[in-house]
Amino acid sequence: MGQVQDLIKIAESYVGIKENPPNSNNVVFNTAYYRKNVVGDNYPWCAVFVWYCFQALGVDGLFPRTASCQTILDAAKMLKQAVAPPEIRAGDVILYKFKTTRNNNAANHVGIVIDTDDNYFYTVEGNTSVSSDDDGGAVMKRKRLRTMPEIVGAYRPKYKEDEEMTQDEFNVMFEKAFATYNQKIAKQPPHDWAKDTWARVCAYDTSKGQKLFDGTNPQGDASREQLAALFERLGLLK
Repeated sequence: MGQVQDLIKIAESYVGIKENPPNSNNVVFNTAYYRKNVVGDNYPWCAVFVWYCFQALGVDGLFPRTASCQTILDAAKMLKQAVAPPEIRAGDVILYKFKTTRNNNAANHVGIVIDTDDNYFYTVEGNTSVSSDDDGGAVMKRKRLRTMPEIVGAYRPKYKEDEEMTQDEFNVMFEKAFATYNQKIAKQPPHDWAKDTWARVCAYDTSKGQKLFDGTNPQGDASREQLAALFERLGLLK
């Protein structure tokens, strides 16, 4: 398994951890970072949580030692590892600017992207909640719209590329990519050159009162069993 997936597993393993007592910033991630128990408003810990995950990954040089979201953003730009929102992917460290910030920095919250689709980034974030995005006191999985204006970019660590991929890992990757492709194709209308023919075929009733097509997924692939059913409906099988 590659470094990105290892990091995601680590981040997910901490989901549910909360500061204790509430609103104290007393949490295991801060204790590790500052090497002592800390309490108070001076110790927000969303960036510390991300640092802690990279420490658990055990790979030096992937992520800066910092408790500041702004420092992460600055480092990303300086190291030419900044990623614009449309290009964010799993393994990236996503950065936000929420209006509830206590300062004027360009970034004040951060998380680890664990998955994406056409509409959302799926993340694990520290010091968050459904009522307070950037000061919520818990490690949570969040679902963020790709278009939300609070996303200011991401930091992409220089993960070591896997030299080899197992057959099982390849199968999982291929199945996911193929499913995404099929979902995309299923939403496509017929090509202009085929619209009239497609409409006629979808409206056609066989002598048995069966439709040849149900009108969905005009650009989708047809399997052999689907073709066999089509031949039968056309009366081509004797």
